[in-house]
Amino acid sequence: MALQCGIIGITNVGKTTIFNCISNTKGETNAFAFSATKSNIGVVQVPDKRLYELEKHQVTEKIIHTTVEIVDIPGF
Repeated sequence: MALQCGIIGITNVGKTTIFNCISNTKGETNAFAFSATKSNIGVVQVPDKRLYELEKHQVTEKIIHTTVEIVDIPGF
């Protein structure tokens, strides 16, 4: 993994909702304060069209896009 990122903040502000929108993993959301007790870890795929332009000049067997590991930390 090249990049790692954490989502932090106070409780019940939508951290897990943002996490669910951008990652391939779905964390459990709850309306009660301080109900989350564990961190959620997910991976976000980052497609880049420029890689295909580079392949026109240097042929490769495979194009691998970067990924970002996202950690949703329970509220403070």
